[in-house]
Amino acid sequence: MDVEAKTREALVWAIPETVLRLPPMLRQAGGWKWDADDASLFCLRDEGEFRFHVAAERRGSRKVRIAVMSIADDDGMAKWEADMPEIPDA
Repeated sequence: MDVEAKTREALVWAIPETVLRLPPMLRQAGGWKWDADDASLFCLRDEGEFRFHVAAERRGSRKVRIAVMSIADDDGMAKWEADMPEIPDA
């Protein structure tokens, strides 16, 4: 599975988990576009710029995947991060 597919899979998990208010169109993974330069999904809307990516962090001998969603608009930026459950590689 490529990076875009894995990120889209993570987005499906993150959408119902996030505390950020998303416009109805973005509550489905299909409304997001892939940005290969950033390895992230994004959407530009009147409400602002929405971005989502997956980061990794080493905690001792474990590697933890972290979902990161951000919204930037005229009022500033809000960011949400959450540890993701382990998903076995296909």
